[in-house]
Amino acid sequence: MKKVTFILLFILAFTEFADAQSFYSRRRDRTLMFSYGVGFSTYHGDMHDVFYDGLQAALGPSLGVGLRKKFGSQLSLRVDLNWYQIGGNDAEDQKGFISKRLSNRNDVGAEDDRYIRNLNFRSRNIELSVMGIFNLIPVDGSYSRRPIINPYLMFGIGRSTNRPKTYLPGEEGNYTVNLWQIQTEAAAPVDSYPKNITVIPFGIGLRL
Repeated sequence: MKKVTFILLFILAFTEFADAQSFYSRRRDRTLMFSYGVGFSTYHGDMHDVFYDGLQAALGPSLGVGLRKKFGSQLSLRVDLNWYQIGGNDAEDQKGFISKRLSNRNDVGAEDDRYIRNLNFRSRNIELSVMGIFNLIPVDGSYSRRPIINPYLMFGIGRSTNRPKTYLPGEEGNYTVNLWQIQTEAAAPVDSYPKNITVIPFGIGLRL
């Protein structure tokens, strides 16, 4: 009897699962959605200018997961957890395009200020954020009756770890130094690199 009961319950559960994955399930609105993504992140600052140096030298990997809750036809709330890497390296920049542009020097190479400075850093961080998402085109009722193209706006707040490191040459090869543990500028306090920082993610998107 227990075997028969187990089989019946299994068939019932499988039927419910199959119905949830069937074509007809698309007629029901879905208010809770899980997402994941793989991409790239980049650093833009005094050690790397993406407009003149390009993206390659400062390009890093990025991984993320998210959970979105729909409220009404246009507003959603999304929680994201991301791991990302950013960095910059004076020696790897494209021969100092900034210095060449400002001074119009023909011979950049060793005379480039950033090349002589020879600074570098890398930071692998984890970010947790909460964002509000607003669809410009309302999505009512059926999940299958969404518009094919729907632009949206997003804005939020979050916290990110901040762990910059630099590489220094040694007798046995390069080694890393944690920048948040040392005083890298005379005017900066020892805690000039906070271990956690506030971030404000915002942007526009196009959902297909």
